[in-house]
Amino acid sequence: MKAMHGWLGVVVVAWMATLARGDDDSWQIQVGGVHEWGMKMRSSGPAVVLPGDAYAGTWPGADNISLYADRVFADGHVSRDSETEDASLPAPLRGLTLNWGYDRADQYNAVTHTLSFHRETMRSDEQSSGDEDFSATGLEVSAKRRLLSFGGMDLGVDLALAWFPNAHASQSRSGSDLVQTYNYDDPFQVVPTVPAPYYGPADPLNGNGVGPDIPNLPVSVVNSVESYDVNTKADVNRLRAAVGPTLTLPVTEKLRVYAMPQLTLSLVHANVTRRQMITSTDVGTGASTALSSTEASSDKTEFMAGVLLAVGVDYHFAKNWVIGAYVGREWIPEAMRVNVGADQTRLNFGGGEVSCYVGMTF
Repeated sequence: MKAMHGWLGVVVVAWMATLARGDDDSWQIQVGGVHEWGMKMRSSGPAVVLPGDAYAGTWPGADNISLYADRVFADGHVSRDSETEDASLPAPLRGLTLNWGYDRADQYNAVTHTLSFHRETMRSDEQSSGDEDFSATGLEVSAKRRLLSFGGMDLGVDLALAWFPNAHASQSRSGSDLVQTYNYDDPFQVVPTVPAPYYGPADPLNGNGVGPDIPNLPVSVVNSVESYDVNTKADVNRLRAAVGPTLTLPVTEKLRVYAMPQLTLSLVHANVTRRQMITSTDVGTGASTALSSTEASSDKTEFMAGVLLAVGVDYHFAKNWVIGAYVGREWIPEAMRVNVGADQTRLNFGGGEVSCYVGMTF
């Protein structure tokens, strides 16, 4: 912001110096409001990773939690071994297995002594498509100087300075997983003795050797919807200087129409904030739990060049006083790109604009 204020001071001083050199009755100074629309914002990034977003497939009998089965999850497995269905074993050991493994420590609940696994059954991503439009309103000060007349028209030059404070743009995207959570009891409290990641001895690739037993049968299956919401917001301040010729045609003694192509140079400061929330909602009870919440932000300041083409009308309602308006469109070929976290936000400041003003001639 300091750089922006310093640059504003330089432009104002140069503008006033140019004004001081003008000849009498050749200047028109005007002040008015200006509104821009049709500017574009787009945020994009990789898919958000949800706790159960790895599809684990299906397996015969696995959905029936009263049957022994080999169950493979997104974050581990619980399978049978040679003793799981051995009826000769005493009751405390019947139905156990050494063939299990889990990925993360947060799968274990040390209070209830349960171990949880997840599998995704359906995924839906609702990505924002295309660009989101945003607008800005500001103040413009300009000075027009008539240089010469020919063929009933006046040729002049226009120097303008516009300030667009506190423009806001936002965009969001979301998605969800239908997730099944399989919960297993740890009756002997053996899970903490093999910290994650752990893979049982029957795993041919990752086996850790002989390990402890847990039951092969889950005690419950909970269906839930795990969803994410990513919201990106940009706060923008823009200072624009413009210069170019004006071609004015008197229609009546008081009414004039004009056209002005201008070169523009903008100093833009953008602060972009990205917020992400992941929640889990139990399908059965409707209860929601926040799984994670993150926020990141980034600032960027950049010079941007463009072209503005406008047409307008002036009405001299009193001696040395004028009111007027113009409508135009600005083209800025390059977009501002701001990286925030895993996402990139593109801001394109080209679009339409309209201004109404009051001025004084001398």
